[in-house]
Amino acid sequence: MVFDVVINGVTKLDNFDLIGAVAGSPDYGLWQEFSNITGQNGAITVRIVPEHGLNYYSATISGIKVTAQ
Repeated sequence: MVFDVVINGVTKLDNFDLIGAVAGSPDYGLWQEFSNITGQNGAITVRIVPEHGLNYYSATISGIKVTAQ
């Protein structure tokens, strides 16, 4: 499963291989941290953009933690 993660229009992960990042298993979760994210009009927009032809599963965001910096 390869995709880009875009936050507020800025690509934060490019061609990210989720299965490769979790030792080859689609049954594990993964924690990622991104700093210097500023809300736009009171919102933070996160998009998962699949790389065409490389996805057999769909990625899911199960939780987001937002902390003040």
